[in-house]
Amino acid sequence: MCARETLFISSVVFTGPIIGKMLNSDNKATPFTTYVGRMVSGVFTTVLSQPFDCLARELQIQRFNKQPMKISDCMRKMQAEYVSLKLKPYQHPLFKGTMPRLFLSTQGGAIAGGLFDYFKKQYDE
Repeated sequence: MCARETLFISSVVFTGPIIGKMLNSDNKATPFTTYVGRMVSGVFTTVLSQPFDCLARELQIQRFNKQPMKISDCMRKMQAEYVSLKLKPYQHPLFKGTMPRLFLSTQGGAIAGGLFDYFKKQYDE
């Protein structure tokens, strides 16, 4: 979970603004291009970290139900579910909840980053 949060923070503070600069023709970041850059970065970060989040959630549920599992056993269980139900690749249990998380994390990260920039600018003046 710490690695996931590190990805999101770096997306909001570093990667998003860099992508925002690249989107502008004169290579300067504007609030709009930075917002779009953070959205693009947030999509990539969410898709990259979603399987780990689903795995962590499943392990927590098993632990709560007093049936602790090893990571490898949990992965085998999820893969068996995927195969037995003949799911499409985007329906894999490791990607459960991706769409709502995409909306929350991209919008939330972009707004949080905008607020970060605003308050940083206020503090610097």
